[in-house]
Amino acid sequence: MGKNYSTVTLPSSSPTDNVGVASVVSTPASGTQFNMGTTTVTYVATDHSGNTANCTFNVTVSSE
Repeated sequence: MGKNYSTVTLPSSSPTDNVGVASVVSTPASGTQFNMGTTTVTYVATDHSGNTANCTFNVTVSSE
């Protein structure tokens, strides 16, 4: 019987901002074990003024 998950390496992000980007956080993080099925990933970028922007996408793990 195969495993019911896969360790996923997410693409890096490179946001830009006129006051500079203070942090970028991915939830779940790259290197996390994703269960079979679809997992929603969200990147949140915060600039030095405290403003945030996000990007959300789905990752699907299948048994193929």
